[in-house]
Amino acid sequence: YQQSGNEQKAIESYQRIVKEYPTSAEYVASLDALKSLYIQIGKPGEYARLLKDNNIQGSEENNLDTTYYATAETQYAAGNWAKAKGLLNEYLQKYPNGSFAGKAHYYKAESHYQLKEYKEALEEYGYVLNAPWSNFSENSARRAAAIAFNMEDWQQARKHYTELRNIAMTEENLLTAYNGLMLTNDKLNERSAASAYADTLLSITSTDTKIKENAQLIKANALMMAADYDGALALFQLLETAGIAATAAEARYNISFIQYLKGNLKEAEAAANNTIQLSAGEEYWVVKSFLLLADILVQQKDYFNAKATLQSIIKNCKIPELKNQANEKLKEVKQLENKKTKLSDK
Repeated sequence: YQQSGNEQKAIESYQRIVKEYPTSAEYVASLDALKSLYIQIGKPGEYARLLKDNNIQGSEENNLDTTYYATAETQYAAGNWAKAKGLLNEYLQKYPNGSFAGKAHYYKAESHYQLKEYKEALEEYGYVLNAPWSNFSENSARRAAAIAFNMEDWQQARKHYTELRNIAMTEENLLTAYNGLMLTNDKLNERSAASAYADTLLSITSTDTKIKENAQLIKANALMMAADYDGALALFQLLETAGIAATAAEARYNISFIQYLKGNLKEAEAAANNTIQLSAGEEYWVVKSFLLLADILVQQKDYFNAKATLQSIIKNCKIPELKNQANEKLKEVKQLENKKTKLSDK
């Protein structure tokens, strides 16, 4: 029956031997076969009941601990994620401090991850990371950090990237940790820390070109926020031809913005127009450049063209944040224009 794949008939036959012929030479082999079959079909509880109901030696908790865990691991190894998840949960409920609890939490996390149940996966990875170091710690930190980052939980992502940095055994994971720490600190407006991690990434020769460009961008933004306009400008100029279109567009815009902050209106206007011409497809930075052109026109007291530029943004822009900025600026321009008219009348 077992060889032909008829598990239920095989179980019934083995049970008959175990129950009716406990002194036979086939008793031990039948008991082992039953354990294997119950593990295979994912029903460790039925094996536990068989031992208990028949007062069979070997029903000790450590024996059953192994059986419950082996059942779950068999389903995990077969890629039956939903079934593995349920069995691992059953194991952990029955043996929260069992011999295989650490492995069970990790495999349960991986099962959730494969099922795209990321919140539950994150919780299970947390159990692994709160336990003493194991072979599962490094991948748990990497997975947990990525999940938290995608959930935009920057604090938790930074925590897990820090854990990954501290336990990384491969260069790839170490670079992932430094990149994650740079990005999360930047998201948290911790500019100094983000810049420091950017420096670390830029100093590692094996850092991917895209990551290096992003590191330069973050460092340039940090320098600009610190009013080091010359230092920021030099980095933004390096990024004008970056491989990532969004990075290049942001760099071009910031070149024009720095020139504006320095009072170089002519250079700022030329740089803003350059962004508009070269950044097709990057609507955010194109619209930001039009907003900057409106500011330049206001500085030149050309309120008519400033209003026309802002009205065009309000009419055509699909980004609410920038549309609101254009509306606010338009109100200010109209107030300045009215003030100028009143002064002229006097």
